[in-house]
Amino acid sequence: MKDQERILKYLDGSLSGAELDEFKQTEDYHFVQNVTQSLQSFKAPEIDPEMALNQLKLKRNSTSSTIPLWSYAWKIAAVVILALALGVWFFGQPSGESLISSTSQLTELALPDASKVTLNKHSQIAYSENDWSSSRELTLIGEAYFEVEKGSKFTVNTNSGKVTVLGTRFTVKSRGNFYEVTCYEGKVEVTTNGNDSKVVLSRGDQARYIANKYESRRTKDLQPAWSTGYSDFDDMPFHFVVKELERQFDVTVTYPKDDAERHFSGSFSHEDLESALKAITIPLSLEFQINGDSITLSK
Repeated sequence: MKDQERILKYLDGSLSGAELDEFKQTEDYHFVQNVTQSLQSFKAPEIDPEMALNQLKLKRNSTSSTIPLWSYAWKIAAVVILALALGVWFFGQPSGESLISSTSQLTELALPDASKVTLNKHSQIAYSENDWSSSRELTLIGEAYFEVEKGSKFTVNTNSGKVTVLGTRFTVKSRGNFYEVTCYEGKVEVTTNGNDSKVVLSRGDQARYIANKYESRRTKDLQPAWSTGYSDFDDMPFHFVVKELERQFDVTVTYPKDDAERHFSGSFSHEDLESALKAITIPLSLEFQINGDSITLSK
């Protein structure tokens, strides 16, 4: 089932029990939850839903890289339709809420305080421009590299936990049950949801959580590999490697289930699909077959 169809079926309540359980494990589910929760803070005057939907279609044609929440892509549109059904109205409201997304390419942007963010593919951030001067806080879904200007506390909220800094360079990756924070400069404080303990990272430190299991690591990298066109892995379960390849090349990969938890160390370039497939299959003695945007790995 395509992502679009699954989200729409979720919104209209037509997913089966098994489909719903599977959907709740995806990033799209958390994305929908975050957006709908954000909408609850908006006032809900009476509206004409048909007129609102027409406005949405017009606004979706915007090509700006930094856009208000109401002018976003089809996923937001689907959530907006749900919001309208709930009586939530936010078109034309001067909320100062901004949501920025990266789909098929990296997206670089400057925040109101001149801090810089690079979003990896299929990642989103949301923040309030109006409140930024008093609260440098944003929400991240996916993966991003931050270069934070010195100043007041800077907070990144994710589905897995929270990262707090003053001025530094770091990455945060939160996808499904995988949560990783890497510090390239300064100090970073990391917390996880449901856990009061804190981890403080210095330059070269990395905190990795897989299904809430903590692992302390070190890196010699000066910046994330994906920001320079590569995906790099150090002792990672193979299913995470496959998901990253799917994101970078917009393909679907099937592979033997017993290879999912095999650990992989290596990298692949984002420039060429066949080269990337060779990079991840040869070390594990796998073969691949390309059929359009569908890839099959086999032994």
